[in-house]
Amino acid sequence: MDGKSTDASRSRTIRLVAVLLVGAFFFATGTYFSGYGDSKAIGSVLCLSCIKLEPKISVEFRFETANGAEHPQFVLDALKDGPILIDYSQNNCEGCEIMHPYFNALADKYAASCNFLYINMDETPEMRPSFDVYNVLGGAGGTPMWVMVTLGQDKLSGLAKPYFAVGYGYLGETVPEKGAEMMERMIIEGITLYGQNS
Repeated sequence: MDGKSTDASRSRTIRLVAVLLVGAFFFATGTYFSGYGDSKAIGSVLCLSCIKLEPKISVEFRFETANGAEHPQFVLDALKDGPILIDYSQNNCEGCEIMHPYFNALADKYAASCNFLYINMDETPEMRPSFDVYNVLGGAGGTPMWVMVTLGQDKLSGLAKPYFAVGYGYLGETVPEKGAEMMERMIIEGITLYGQNS
């Protein structure tokens, strides 16, 4: 009886530890990889980027577009006058609504040296291909998505070419105010690069 009782107790302990480990694993992965980001049908969720990707996003400039396509003509036209910041948005995107006033405030502040364009893809579906040109995260990317397009010097050719950076949600920050500060830094860097390479 003693041996059976000890074996049963040991078995219960092992099962309890296994359940706790599995629970901890799901809690940890749920914290970093929210399942909400995989469904575009959930309208009231903050946004894919704000929930799922925010801690891991860094904003860096690059020449090669996300899908290898050419930059859209409206971007190339805008680059003749200065850099351009594009706000890609969708309906039912709470993160888009939260960040849009910051975009507007920065558009007012930097209107003399940068172009600003707001694109709601639900209202203008024909603009979806331009989103795909810049969505460096592919299927993992979402809205709000911020694209700063400026000019950079290609070291191989020595020519000035479109050079862009992409940020999602709060641009790597945990609160919208800090995201707005990051957006402003991205704008300033885009303006500086444009001045150096135009």
